[in-house]
Amino acid sequence: MPTRVSALLAVAATGLLAASTAQAASTSSHLYECRTLSPKAASPPPQPTLQPEVAAQMREAIEADEFRPVCPAGEVPQPTGVMGPPARSALAIRHHRRRHGRRSPIATPSRQSYGGAWYSYATGYQNFNASKGVNGLWVQQTNEQPYIPYEESLAGAHSLGQLWGYRFAGGCWSTVETGWRESAYSYGDVYPHLFVAAFDCAAWLGYANKGLPWVQSSGVVFPGSALSHNDAFHVYGARMDGNNWWIYYDGQWVGYIPHSAWTSLFPWPLTGIEAGGEVATPKYETCADMGYAGLFGNNPGAAMFSDIWYEYNYNTHSSSASMYQYSSDPGFYSTGHWDAGYPGSEFRYGGPGWC
Repeated sequence: MPTRVSALLAVAATGLLAASTAQAASTSSHLYECRTLSPKAASPPPQPTLQPEVAAQMREAIEADEFRPVCPAGEVPQPTGVMGPPARSALAIRHHRRRHGRRSPIATPSRQSYGGAWYSYATGYQNFNASKGVNGLWVQQTNEQPYIPYEESLAGAHSLGQLWGYRFAGGCWSTVETGWRESAYSYGDVYPHLFVAAFDCAAWLGYANKGLPWVQSSGVVFPGSALSHNDAFHVYGARMDGNNWWIYYDGQWVGYIPHSAWTSLFPWPLTGIEAGGEVATPKYETCADMGYAGLFGNNPGAAMFSDIWYEYNYNTHSSSASMYQYSSDPGFYSTGHWDAGYPGSEFRYGGPGWC
């Protein structure tokens, strides 16, 4: 893929944008409360430098978002938190397999149990030496509304598409995570919602403002926001700036996880990045979809990461990802249509589970 070049996209921090015909969703008022922005809050980083085609496509995504302020002037929407199982598990197990050379989808189902739920993954991943100084991960992906059996969704099941940044050091692993997530138990509806989460030395810190400390910055989008879906490619990002991990969505610096959230291992510099789908359910042989149920990611309607890149050397350089494929249960959820073969930075993912 071409080298990233400068193309700053100016977008309004607040304000009503053009309406669209996308499948938009309104955010329930129980998922946030309005609070005055703390005078001690850090200032957002400058807008990121995006590849021209990404910037052009993001204009369409922002129109689909229909961003508008949800709080009075001078206040920001503070997420009230969500419930449900972690949006991450078995990272150490997968890392162990990779270190021992298992870089292709495994042959038999290996759904992992964690915290009372079973997890499956279909992702791309790339590891780095700490000396590279990777401090940002960016993706352009579709927002989806996968089918989840309602009784499983009410019991805590989720299906999601997300990016992970992680660091392994001294026997520990810590993460910073964001993306879209669907769970009726967590949000009270069947829409995809923006989420932010993290682990510290394998200990689950929680979701933003539900265990995980969070400082809100944007006036129009926040962890827990219902997202438009089946419409356009949306830009997600996570960047370490000012010793905090900032989260980005479609032109908005949403807010940040403060450095103090991690007490054992701060996830910088990153030693790996990952992007893909995850399904977590209380039932092993679930009928929950990942993405939009395009088995093996070969269905042209399957969920897609259209571009993945990372920043390194203190934000001074960026590069397209060069990922390996990983599927925990390749007969049920997997990836496909990788750009320029294997590895790459563009792929579809999904699957119908055991149905």
